[in-house]
Amino acid sequence: MQAAPTAPPIAPTDPLVGRIETDRFCDDCGFNMRTAPVFRDERTRLLLARCTECGRIHDAALLTTAGRVWLNRLGVFATVAWMFFLAWATFMLGLAEMGLQYATLDELTEASRVGRQVEADMDDYWAFVSLMLGLSAAAGFVMVTLYACAAHHWKKIYHMLLAAIVPMVPMTIAWRAWISEAPHLEQWAWQYLLAHASVQVSAGILAALFGRTIVRGLATVLLPPRARAVLGFLWLADGKPPPGTK
Repeated sequence: MQAAPTAPPIAPTDPLVGRIETDRFCDDCGFNMRTAPVFRDERTRLLLARCTECGRIHDAALLTTAGRVWLNRLGVFATVAWMFFLAWATFMLGLAEMGLQYATLDELTEASRVGRQVEADMDDYWAFVSLMLGLSAAAGFVMVTLYACAAHHWKKIYHMLLAAIVPMVPMTIAWRAWISEAPHLEQWAWQYLLAHASVQVSAGILAALFGRTIVRGLATVLLPPRARAVLGFLWLADGKPPPGTK
């Protein structure tokens, strides 16, 4: 078997650029290359560093300053902060949905000496119910659209599963809170709780299918070209060419 070609040696005349200022372990022998000299190859103009233990040549372009390490640390911090934001947004939208469901049941009933009773002659019944269901649909759409953009590397089936599973949590909590107050209206309440969950799931599935498309359209209309280019990953996620900067 023919031996694999080795990397070209660093010539003694290659100009010294600096030294590796951070912990950088050789991929072959594990030796810590901190303080190893960094040279610029005259032919390729690449920054190279040789492991002083085993002689392997490494690409040192991203490893020569401590600033790069701090940028990486800030990147990790930003990633964690973004994950916490997603969790917080999901929690707040779920809390809002639970409040919408309980508010619907509360508004459609009235307190009496024998416990809560269904309000038989509520004014604007259909307008109220339509408004509450519409707000539930909006909450589901916003949540899944947020994940469709933030977790753009997920397959759409995962966004659809998210749309189907997450609404069950606020529905269950609202149901448990309701039966502790009005257990005799449990069967009556289910039709409204299921209606809320159904519209939220339906809106979430629509967001999984078309959420990124809508965000791209809004970005095209509202953002200048340079700011729009930062969101190019929303185009690439669906196999579309990214927007230009002009």
